[in-house]
Amino acid sequence: MKIAKYKGMFYVYVSNKRTCNIVTTHSEKAKDGFVFEDGAYFKNIQEGDVSEIFEIRYRVKYDTGISGVPDEWEVGNGTQDVKEEKILIRYSNGILPGWKTEEKNVCIKYVDKKEIEFGEIIKIYQKKNDVVLTSPERVVERVDPDTFISTQLEHQRNNL
Repeated sequence: MKIAKYKGMFYVYVSNKRTCNIVTTHSEKAKDGFVFEDGAYFKNIQEGDVSEIFEIRYRVKYDTGISGVPDEWEVGNGTQDVKEEKILIRYSNGILPGWKTEEKNVCIKYVDKKEIEFGEIIKIYQKKNDVVLTSPERVVERVDPDTFISTQLEHQRNNL
């Protein structure tokens, strides 16, 4: 999911060859030219109207204690990926003992923030500080579990 910073606030950013839009579900962020449709507010913009455009990804370090299982995990940005200070991790190379089976060879587990060594917030910028970049810039920030959770919650689609 791409995110745009427009007038100091973050929005979902959707673009194709012909159009660019910012999207929110929050009416208080939908001022000046937003159109309400299907439960969300849309505004057609030019890329020059936003100060930042980036994709955000999340990763945590969690040791399962099982040999051969990685200790770095990608975390999604959905509403179920962080809840009640627990972080959802997914293993897709088999079923691990004590984990919930999600589908064939895929299992999940909610890990308490106390079990996480650290989190990483990865932003891949297309535009940064009002400058369109010639190639994407990847910025990785290592953070404590509390900062990880608050950032992930802030940038979930339903909070943009």
